[in-house]
Amino acid sequence: MTSRSVLVVSMIALALLTSPIDVPAQQPRSGGVFRVGVPDPPALDPHLVVNFLPQTVASLAYGHLLRFPAGPDLARRRSGSGTSTAPRR
Repeated sequence: MTSRSVLVVSMIALALLTSPIDVPAQQPRSGGVFRVGVPDPPALDPHLVVNFLPQTVASLAYGHLLRFPAGPDLARRRSGSGTSTAPRR
């Protein structure tokens, strides 16, 4: 066998051995802890750090502080009449 065919056979065997077989689905539960496998960034300032780590940590920490209304009736709620999308003054 060539090294390429050994590699292909070993990759197929690895994929078959690590794939879950017949795992029943579970109902999702609310609550819990969301763990992210990233190291702590040296700073949360995106201008000081050149990778994406500050944005990842900051988005998880500050992403839910403000809630904005959304949906198809957003323009109608803002304008009051339902025909204009311009904000009221």
